[in-house]
Amino acid sequence: MFTKPFNQLSKHDAAVAGGKGASLGEMTRAGIPVPPGFVVVADAFEHFLEETDLNVEIEAILKKVDHQNVYTVERASEKIQAMIEGAKMPEDIELAIHKAFSSLRGSAKQSPMDPSEFAALRRTSLAMTNSENDKEFFVAVRSSATAEDSASAAWAGQLESYLNTTNETLLVNVQKCWASLFTPRAIFYRFEKGLNAQKISVAVAVQKMVQSEVAGIAFSVHPVTQDRNQLIIEAGIGLGEAVVSGQITPDSYVVSKKDLQILDKNVSEQARALRRSSVIASRAKQSPEIATPSARNDNPNQWVDLGPKGAKQKLSDSEILELSKLIIHIENHYGFPVDVEWAREGGKFYIVQSRPITTLTDTPADAVVMITPYDTTKKWIPYLTRPFSLFAASLWHLWYDSNQIQDLLSVRMPDTLFIEEQPHVVRRYQVEDQLQTFKGVIKNIVTHDAEKMLVILKRGKVLNEQAKKYLKQGPKAFTTLDQAIDFLIDLALHATIFPYWAVLLLEELGIKNKQIRALAEELRSTSYYPNLVQQIIEPLAAKLHKDFEFLTVRELLDSDTGKISERLTLRERGKHFVYQIVDGRERVTWKDEVTPLIIDLEGISDTDSSELRGQTAYPGKVRGTARVIFSSDGAGAVFNKGDILISISSNPNLLPLLKKSAAIVTNEGGVTCHAAIISRELKKPCVIGTKIATKVLKDGDEVEVDADQGIVKILNRKNTQDRNKL
Repeated sequence: MFTKPFNQLSKHDAAVAGGKGASLGEMTRAGIPVPPGFVVVADAFEHFLEETDLNVEIEAILKKVDHQNVYTVERASEKIQAMIEGAKMPEDIELAIHKAFSSLRGSAKQSPMDPSEFAALRRTSLAMTNSENDKEFFVAVRSSATAEDSASAAWAGQLESYLNTTNETLLVNVQKCWASLFTPRAIFYRFEKGLNAQKISVAVAVQKMVQSEVAGIAFSVHPVTQDRNQLIIEAGIGLGEAVVSGQITPDSYVVSKKDLQILDKNVSEQARALRRSSVIASRAKQSPEIATPSARNDNPNQWVDLGPKGAKQKLSDSEILELSKLIIHIENHYGFPVDVEWAREGGKFYIVQSRPITTLTDTPADAVVMITPYDTTKKWIPYLTRPFSLFAASLWHLWYDSNQIQDLLSVRMPDTLFIEEQPHVVRRYQVEDQLQTFKGVIKNIVTHDAEKMLVILKRGKVLNEQAKKYLKQGPKAFTTLDQAIDFLIDLALHATIFPYWAVLLLEELGIKNKQIRALAEELRSTSYYPNLVQQIIEPLAAKLHKDFEFLTVRELLDSDTGKISERLTLRERGKHFVYQIVDGRERVTWKDEVTPLIIDLEGISDTDSSELRGQTAYPGKVRGTARVIFSSDGAGAVFNKGDILISISSNPNLLPLLKKSAAIVTNEGGVTCHAAIISRELKKPCVIGTKIATKVLKDGDEVEVDADQGIVKILNRKNTQDRNKL
């Protein structure tokens, strides 16, 4: 038998169903509200390996792995995963999975089927998917390693989960779960925990999908303070994966277990939520002919903007206490502290996972003051930090206003705002929802039109080569400033803007497209935009006016010399300025008005910009070199033991770097996200939820991470003098 329903499993079946599957079975039998499901048992994976003759090949590849050399780990992972995902699923396993899936829907026959019934079952499944009286049935497909979730090894987060899976994508995702036993992070973890000598298999839990209005994580013992009388709940709007992965900063609620009193509430502003894709949902209404297997490439989940709703408390006080009672009940049932993933749909709480907390010491730690992030309720966020003159600031804005943006994206770009706070430092701000609009359009291209993104990036490569030639010629390469600026806009879009967003979104969405990533990374490392500005654009501008740095591009090209002289006289007051584009018109504010405007936009006091605040995930104080990591690809080559890892959010792919790091700092995440869990297991100081760490900190900066206080201080900027000369 290759599948077992949850109600036939217990906590003693980890060798059969993996830690996750055994726990789901145990809770189901205990009457805890667990969505129904079944487990594709570990024997199915072993049978798959034998039938496809992959077991010997995999063992040979793993024997050659040096887990301290990230490249050998990555090469082994790539080979093994490709073999598993590319192999044909044995028909007997396929039949068992489809039968269990159909049974979960309440539609399968209870008697065994012979092969002749198999095709009929699949036709029935498709027909029922598209009947008018039956909505598409969605499940969550989660890996469940047989070495997982023991109290001494937190395998959690090393393997994969696939939400909103349908009958079309079920088998594909089961094989992906099997393959995830050999991701780089899982291979590294296997060796790091001394599990490489053990036989590790993988089961797959298939569970009815909860389309949660609110979801998150709860720890029955506070993981930071280790106060066993306190539990902590973290909650976010939408699917819980956003909280688990640390892609959002959730609400957090601390509750006393003795008297069920809410001790602390930290309500975070959530800008976006992860939900089932509207494309996938609408496919349920299509005919079988329209809902083709090619749709398997579609991401079944999507990010949606929340607006003002995201700033409200995610669970009411009564809901917090209701969930707390359930968490305490689960802890009492198991007899040890638990880490629980929960979801709320239709006014009811569901438990979708539970495992032991792996990072508690025998005796509680001294009290740790919980530091919450500074006020993040304002809608203004820093986005680009770079030295700018007024001329350069207005030059950078031109790509927003160009016809090329409208041609490429079919949208008009929003207004922008540039700010210079002090000499040699200019910070550009943009309204967050406008930034999300732009990001959303590019995300659509990355997700649904990879070919278009490739065309854009290939154009960037051609323009980069052309820029090299122009730089050799100098200002004489162009006859007019207008002509040079037109080329600069083209270069900025194709070789700077799109490559940046392509890499960011590939990482954020977990999309594997080696061609796009390689091309985008190459462009990011070789863009000639700054060189073109300094060596060609500015010399051409200087020919038009010696004080061009105090003028916008439009002003410089204006033939009214009297108006230019008047504006220059006003601007001789100093170099501090705010440059805004409001309703398509330029506004420049100088010197005295700048600091109050920044304070108003940020919603903060005039504090030292060399200090960031976040939440403590694991205490401690260390100093080291900041390494800003957006992607695990190639990061090992520049990451040294003792460096400070700075990242947007927690990412299990970064596990080898987490091991080498002295401390961890993230923009997003809560104290129950995977990065926080791993930091506690590794006993690495960790500050999460800073919001802006990757924007403020630069690669090579010397920093101090004081996780006792939730503070990150910049001790020394790398190449500060060189930056000021730009």
